[in-house]
Amino acid sequence: MAETTGEQRDFYKGLIQTAAVFLKLQQGKSDPASRLALRAASHLEKYPSLCERISVKSVLDWLQDVGRGRNLVAEGNPPRLELVDK
Repeated sequence: MAETTGEQRDFYKGLIQTAAVFLKLQQGKSDPASRLALRAASHLEKYPSLCERISVKSVLDWLQDVGRGRNLVAEGNPPRLELVDK
């Protein structure tokens, strides 16, 4: 497996952590999800609102909601990550 280095490393790390956040929420582990959401957001905050066809702004909004204790999965409205056409 190739290791991602350079400018995009934190972007992908943040996305992977975002996926883990929603897995934690599915497992009913809100506190760990909240902590991980804040870490994931710290990796993504430095990127533009659209990066690699992903709306970073939307992802950051979800992560901030989870960081404040909101469980989007339990609410029955989990976010969907969709690629944006440029």
